[in-house]
Amino acid sequence: MMGRFMLPALSLSLIAGCASRNQDLATPPTSTVEQAEMVPHSWLDVPYTFVSAGSTRLAVLDTGGDGPPILLVHGLGSTSSFWQHQLTGQLTADYRLLAPDLPGWGRSDQPDGAYSPSWYAEHLVGLMDVLQIPKATVVGHSMGGQAAIALALANPERVERLILSAPAGVETFTEPEAALLGNFWTEEKLRQRTPAQARAAFGFVFATWDEHTQRLLDERLAVDGTERFPGLARAVMRSVDGMLAEPVFDRLDQIQAPTLYIYGSSDAMIPNAGLHPQLSQDDIAARARERIPDLTVVRLEGAGHTPHHDQPMNFDAAVGAFLRGE
Repeated sequence: MMGRFMLPALSLSLIAGCASRNQDLATPPTSTVEQAEMVPHSWLDVPYTFVSAGSTRLAVLDTGGDGPPILLVHGLGSTSSFWQHQLTGQLTADYRLLAPDLPGWGRSDQPDGAYSPSWYAEHLVGLMDVLQIPKATVVGHSMGGQAAIALALANPERVERLILSAPAGVETFTEPEAALLGNFWTEEKLRQRTPAQARAAFGFVFATWDEHTQRLLDERLAVDGTERFPGLARAVMRSVDGMLAEPVFDRLDQIQAPTLYIYGSSDAMIPNAGLHPQLSQDDIAARARERIPDLTVVRLEGAGHTPHHDQPMNFDAAVGAFLRGE
């Protein structure tokens, strides 16, 4: 099935389309403090706060409180809503959780930018500056995991601890493989995706299906045909290009923060079964263990590519134990 030849974080269910690759790419400007109104989330009891990091306006789900901050970074084609269980779960009793819509996604601005892991990382640092957060635990899923790694490498003084949920960046690709992944999708192919196909492809991402998963699918499909569709399409294609152009595997040994790697035994996205059928989820975790100096690995039996969603109680328990140094 050709869908299995996607980049590990890439899912048909999450992709709206593609856009031309504009080479005149903006870089994130210096952050300025500007905080706008709070807007209710449509189905989560956590409001959006809109903040401006330089000229980019970001939507952030912020649980508030005085606890140590945890920054939740979503993956490709996702939004802050993908952290719904963490934003309403046991971690909120002791920590302040902040889940931004990355630039290009959700309710955030859609600038003409690079959409690479380092570009996302710079925006995350800008967001921390705006919110006066000198240091945080950074949690990244899939593409967001590679962005979190980029942040930890470029700004180690800003990362208290690093938590990776089925991250991109540990599985590596040859140049021909990268070319295949980067060139496979076209705007026409992606625009022809039907809701039924999107629903089927969600099965590659989630190991469980319930009303929470359906809400995420509905949220995603609601963008089709709107004025935000072109910006989302651009973000998808540039993000794929950016991950391929900025591999991090050879620099994993430079991560200074204590790191937790959580993965599901039933992850259908990592490793890429079409390109690397000889590899298992355990093989990728072993690669991370070999490279990252201070690493704790947790395997969630039966979880898929979104372990924080498939098994939120087990995920949060592992995170809590890690943060307490247990």
